[in-house]
Amino acid sequence: MVDLVALQYVLQQCPWDMENRELRSAQRADKAHIAQLQSKLVLLQNQVCAEEWKGEA
Repeated sequence: MVDLVALQYVLQQCPWDMENRELRSAQRADKAHIAQLQSKLVLLQNQVCAEEWKGEA
């Protein structure tokens, strides 16, 4: 026999679990994008420093 209370609980939790997974996935994507942008920023800062150094020489 199926435990109806347990089944009802599982069915109620599924949308929340799915939403949580989607939010965690979006958060991981955002973190990866931020890391990529930070890397590009470092490269650009280094490039600017090199250009300034060439201008002083």
